[in-house]
Amino acid sequence: RRVHGVQLPRIMHFFAAANCPALAGWSLVLPSVAVGNVGQLAVDALIHNFKLTKIGTLFSVHVMAAVGNDANHADLRGELTTNLEVYSNLNHHICVVQLRAPIIPGHTRLFCDELIQWITDTQFSSILLLSSLDAQFRDDSQINSSPLRYILAQCANGCASIKPPNSIGIRELEHSSDDLMGIATLPRFLIDSSPIPLVVLTCFCVEGDNTNDGMMTAAAASFLLGFADTSSQSIQFTRPPSWRYLEGILHSRDLF
Repeated sequence: RRVHGVQLPRIMHFFAAANCPALAGWSLVLPSVAVGNVGQLAVDALIHNFKLTKIGTLFSVHVMAAVGNDANHADLRGELTTNLEVYSNLNHHICVVQLRAPIIPGHTRLFCDELIQWITDTQFSSILLLSSLDAQFRDDSQINSSPLRYILAQCANGCASIKPPNSIGIRELEHSSDDLMGIATLPRFLIDSSPIPLVVLTCFCVEGDNTNDGMMTAAAASFLLGFADTSSQSIQFTRPPSWRYLEGILHSRDLF
């Protein structure tokens, strides 16, 4: 496939920045496009609050194109934002991918296959996948408890790089709700196919203003990844600059 005379790769390709470290042995954080875009909002919050460094971009023919102005700085300094971006935290050996556009309908399996190939080639040690579930399908016990749940892929038991979610009071997703993962097909495919330990952190929610769900998921993820100590109550997450326009541009009340 050629665009403006440039041959595009047929598989996922990582365009690494000059400051990109070797990622072998690191943990990978991924969002899933699901109800309320909670996973993507959580990644936004992690990038902003822990000052993650952009180390490159990914290209996939299976993700819808998206491009815009700087999403991470309030002064809009003009840094290009694209549909698949890669960030890192060198101190904790954490790599974070932000997915800013949906996967093309019918291409989730193809996207998952090439994503797994990139994960294998890069030699990541574990994956934390941030997702969400539709709250309208909860049962009574789920309504009366925290909306956060987790799922462990079979090989995730004893994963050293990601703390056990139950250590901070998050409950495993009940068996009766397991079929709800079909709402977001990427988690389902990765659970079945991941070659390395995989933890899915998911949140029951409804469509609307899901920024609080994103913040809550990000806070839980920060504990699991070792960004924060569970005994500390000092974490104060702030809203990323890009969230200012989630509901459009505000108009002066003088107009009304």
